[in-house]
Amino acid sequence: MTGQAFELQHSVRPGFARYTGTAIRRLAIAATLCGTLVLAGCFGEEFEKASAPVPKALIKEMTKLGVEERAPIFIRIFKKEAELEVWKQAPNGEYKLLKTFEICAWSGALGPKLKEGDRQAPEGFYTVGPSQMNPNSSFHLSFNIGFPNSFDKAHDRTGSFLMVHGACSSAGCYSMEDSQIEEIYALAREAFWGGQKRFQVHAFPFRMTPANMALFQTDENMPFWRTLKQGYEHFELTKVAPTVDACDGAYLFNARPTDGGTFDARKQCPAYEVPENLKTAVDAKIAEDRALEEKIAAAYTTPTERRHAELMSRLDIELGRMKKFEDRSLAYSSIEKRRLLDIQDQLVALGYNADGSIPVPAATAAAPVSVATKAATDPSVLVPSLAPPGPVPSVAGPAGQDATPALPVQSLPAQALPAPANAIPGSGFAPKPQPRPGSFSGQSAAIPAEKKI
Repeated sequence: MTGQAFELQHSVRPGFARYTGTAIRRLAIAATLCGTLVLAGCFGEEFEKASAPVPKALIKEMTKLGVEERAPIFIRIFKKEAELEVWKQAPNGEYKLLKTFEICAWSGALGPKLKEGDRQAPEGFYTVGPSQMNPNSSFHLSFNIGFPNSFDKAHDRTGSFLMVHGACSSAGCYSMEDSQIEEIYALAREAFWGGQKRFQVHAFPFRMTPANMALFQTDENMPFWRTLKQGYEHFELTKVAPTVDACDGAYLFNARPTDGGTFDARKQCPAYEVPENLKTAVDAKIAEDRALEEKIAAAYTTPTERRHAELMSRLDIELGRMKKFEDRSLAYSSIEKRRLLDIQDQLVALGYNADGSIPVPAATAAAPVSVATKAATDPSVLVPSLAPPGPVPSVAGPAGQDATPALPVQSLPAQALPAPANAIPGSGFAPKPQPRPGSFSGQSAAIPAEKKI
């Protein structure tokens, strides 16, 4: 019997002395985490998964960090990097990074979830309580991240059952390996046992660095992402989970109404204040990063270079996702195939091969054929192979003619595009080789059907 099962069983013996406030709270949490108010029904397979102990390796790491096993947790998610971080709160109130998990699969493209059925994984700031934990999940274990929040509702964004779950398959969610979700679930359970009422989940399109902000500078979601960066920096600078509110359709962080008013995402903001030293620090960090972002963006001399860099980053995301699905014999959906083909078509339209490399000059140039057209008869084009490297063709007009914000390389293969001559030293902005997956067979088992997304 696990320690949690023993504690639960012995906290319900007859006798009022056993029914302390703590015991009652733990019973309520246990009932919620088991997905039923009938505690006896928890002691089966679902209970075994939901009550699996925190691995000894994590306990050892917590000891090294100086944090308690039942201390509060905080989670951050990064789509582009496919990473989920779990942080634990130290006695001084600051959070320390406990472990970074590789996300097995996330659904959709970079950008927020907008409507039911768009298969997008959410981006934003969410909270999770015991009632959102699901030990009876069809995907091993899961928790609902709380989409839509008040900000999402103010923007008429719709969707339901948006989860972090196991089974490594996703249709609008963030999916982990079963062993990973067991660890994350156990850490959340222990935090609830320790008294944390809700934990925050911050979901970002990518790590909000100057290089990434420059790479996607012209994306239509950039105004929204700059709002997310505000919350990102509030945590980065303090290592304390910020308070998150919304008013007038915008997020607010560590804000407090000054006239007794309340925040309502659909209404005008009341008078409020943010601690001056914190506001000054966040504003300074964002201004510093924005200046570096512009320098990185300016390193590209043509619109083609900028667009190529962005498309290569998106291509890497899609090919990485396809490889993970193939390795696990999961189906790569028609929506995902269409997204990959669209990226490859855009590369071809720019004058590159479908894999982003430079075409080898031919004696007679043929009219471009879309990747989608080729794929209809030859599915192997979904996984292109790198052509020999060559110089990047310049399509820029006269100097100063282009006013489009720049897009630099972050994960661009070195052989596909040489570094700009005026690249910014020390920015972390440097092309590097990226492996390409092997041929995609297309013979995959179907993903279990999701509920509403």
